[in-house]
Amino acid sequence: MDSALPYLAVSPDGLQVNWNGELFSFTKLQGKAFALLLRNWEHGTPDLHGDVIRRKLGVAQLALRKVFIRRKKLNKAWGRLIVPGETKGKVRLALEPGTVIRYLEDTFDDPPVCALSWPQKNAPQNGAFRS
Repeated sequence: MDSALPYLAVSPDGLQVNWNGELFSFTKLQGKAFALLLRNWEHGTPDLHGDVIRRKLGVAQLALRKVFIRRKKLNKAWGRLIVPGETKGKVRLALEPGTVIRYLEDTFDDPPVCALSWPQKNAPQNGAFRS
């Protein structure tokens, strides 16, 4: 990868990212929050309100910052890669315009654990699972 261009490489499971040479790891819940922010950034709307993120994660009563705490330690992505947005209550990724996003190839059969939506092989059909 050209070191002159800012980049973000995302692991197949979405739980590790390499941002310009700095590695960040996430829990499943943190990875889902990151995926929401990355999707917004890719669509040109980088700011996302914490309430929206928490509701999508199913933790509406939990402060968003607490999502990024594990074993009493704040994830280093908070405040570095995930920063305050333009208005109160919003956050965004600290990616520079022109950052190259690279999704590392998935060599596994299972979907990423932080995928927002993924077609299931055995999704229910008429209320029953296919085998």
